[in-house]
Amino acid sequence: MVNRGCLKVLSHYRLSSNYSKLLAELVTTGVLSSQDGRCVFTENYAFKSPSAAAAVVNGRPANGTIEWKLPATNKTYKEWEAENLNQEG
Repeated sequence: MVNRGCLKVLSHYRLSSNYSKLLAELVTTGVLSSQDGRCVFTENYAFKSPSAAAAVVNGRPANGTIEWKLPATNKTYKEWEAENLNQEG
């Protein structure tokens, strides 16, 4: 989930065609909007994968499981997910 108000990198070079289509769809539907020279999420948006979210936000191919980090601990999404799965099992 990318929250409303989050910024997206303006450039989007080297995105795969699937991510380029997703980016275009987000702009067309108003989920992403240009505001004061920045690209901003106008509403919360749940991506199908952490990597799709990271690619769209960063404007480049990205491994979301290692690029998304918790600010308080600097743990990657992958580390956080593994810890939570271990706690459940």
